[in-house]
Amino acid sequence: MEGIMTYRDAGLSLDVIGALLQADGASAPVVLERHLQKVNEEITRLRQQQHVIAQLLGDAQAAKESFNDQGAVDCATRLHRIERRKNAKMACGIREDVA
Repeated sequence: MEGIMTYRDAGLSLDVIGALLQADGASAPVVLERHLQKVNEEITRLRQQQHVIAQLLGDAQAAKESFNDQGAVDCATRLHRIERRKNAKMACGIREDVA
């Protein structure tokens, strides 16, 4: 029963768990690696959605907090903040080389 709960915690469906329990132990690593790849792809897709939503909201701080554990996105957030400052300066008639 503990094995079933652990597989469920890993996000495997009951069908997949049933097949794993009936198969030899050698198939578990293959199934788990495939599932891990799918989870990683889903995380990547969700991070991209987060980034787009943060950009749509125009809130660089929210973007930074959303992507705090992903350095590349933190860099993108900083660049976005710099771009917003430049746009604000231009709107106020402040030249970039003076400020």
